[in-house]
Amino acid sequence: MVRSVKAQGRTLRTLKDLRDSGFGRPLPRHGLTLLFWFVQECTDFNYNDNMTVKCHPERGDFGFHHFGNFENILPVLLGNAREKYFEVGNLNTDTFPQAKDLPDYVTQYYVLFQGYSQRNKDRIIIRLKHRHVTATYITEHKEDGIQGSLTLNIPTLSVQSSSS
Repeated sequence: MVRSVKAQGRTLRTLKDLRDSGFGRPLPRHGLTLLFWFVQECTDFNYNDNMTVKCHPERGDFGFHHFGNFENILPVLLGNAREKYFEVGNLNTDTFPQAKDLPDYVTQYYVLFQGYSQRNKDRIIIRLKHRHVTATYITEHKEDGIQGSLTLNIPTLSVQSSSS
């Protein structure tokens, strides 16, 4: 489970914001490598500079699965908007067998640190409309059912690349 921090003004806009958030740290957490994989391997930008997915979250690629947002911790989706939330990052292949397709650099500490509770807590939730990613959230999962402590919104439609 997660709780929204966007209401508290926590929107990531720079790499410094990401570093300052503490997301994916310390090792053996996998959030930063998961986010790197997501940006490098799972998404692309179309001719309108909109983020699109190269994989198929709706098919369960890489362990993606539907995120129901039952607690309304993220913005409520309108039924006719054809948008859905999908979550990725649970490295437990008993629960999500296709997570085995994530690259080794994402899963290596999960394998090496068996029994360490922090090794499988980072997640990415995307808001998907057709093939376009309209929002990206990074979250921490809590195993004990208590609400998570972090949800950060990364504005995906305003991502700009720089040549520096």
